[in-house]
Amino acid sequence: MKKSEGKRIAQALGRNKAAILRNHGILTVGHSVDEAAWWYIRLEDTAKAQLLAEAVGKPVLIDNHITLKIQQRGGTHQAGWGGFQYLWDEITHDQPDLFDRLGIGHCLSSLSFSSPFSIPTPNFFRRINYAS
Repeated sequence: MKKSEGKRIAQALGRNKAAILRNHGILTVGHSVDEAAWWYIRLEDTAKAQLLAEAVGKPVLIDNHITLKIQQRGGTHQAGWGGFQYLWDEITHDQPDLFDRLGIGHCLSSLSFSSPFSIPTPNFFRRINYAS
């Protein structure tokens, strides 16, 4: 990607978290890679739900005041980061050798994963004990 194209995309994004790029797919951003990944997953799931709804008829729109409440509660940077932590824990628990199979396990061993937030992260974002 050319630098000028990146600047145009950044300008078009403004303060938004996502864009749909014609002929390229979706793009999401966040204060961390974890957050951006979470918004990507959520946008993809939302797009699938939209297509399914349109396939069976005319979707009923949600009132704007309800969508704003949902956004205020679940659209924060911390919520995006925290949503991905749960997914990360699930992936690494269910497939502990995934990164070795991909040939990148050695890259991850030196990384430190922690919250980019200065406030304490709620405990429900991290699931520590798994049932055997």
